Amino acid sequence: MAPLSKATPADVTCFEQALVLGIKYMDEDDRRLVWAVAHSAAFRERGPKWTRLGKMMGNRDPRAVKRMYYDALVRLYYKLPPDDDEELLAKVF
Repeated sequence: MAPLSKATPADVTCFEQALVLGIKYMDEDDRRLVWAVAHSAAFRERGPKWTRLGKMMGNRDPRAVKRMYYDALVRLYYKLPPDDDEELLAKVF
């Protein structure tokens, strides 16, 4: 595995904006789920390990965990203020 490169200022800014979105607009359970999925998917080409995440959440079906993750993202989208959602999403993505 190749060594990690240092984070650029743009990377740090994007990370800060993602944290603000999570803290300001998500409840604790959704934040934990999104954080766990992000950590599970880090440095993997095939995405998160849904089975492992399901086991961490009390032997839940991997499909249910994936659905809960998508639901958390949709709830976040609908909690964003209408005038800020395009600007915030453009900065993060």
